[in-house]
Amino acid sequence: MSQARGSAIVATTLLLSCCEISDATNYTVGGDDGWNFKVHDWPTGKKFHTHDTLVFKYNNGQDNVVVVDENGYTTCTIGDQVLIRK
Repeated sequence: MSQARGSAIVATTLLLSCCEISDATNYTVGGDDGWNFKVHDWPTGKKFHTHDTLVFKYNNGQDNVVVVDENGYTTCTIGDQVLIRK
């Protein structure tokens, strides 16, 4: 009897973990207007979770997205090991 109960607990835990992953949300950074200079207000009121996706809408050839580390962000600089999406 206890083995069946243990199996039920494991199955329930797996089911709940799958539900959490399926609740992932895609966020377009800046909202419907996409990337703009007033994007710093955009996250207000949002709660981000693991597995959420940030989508950047921008004019290809005019703008780009640069992936930086914390130091690059705080100093507004890019290093040699940088990822640029054009």
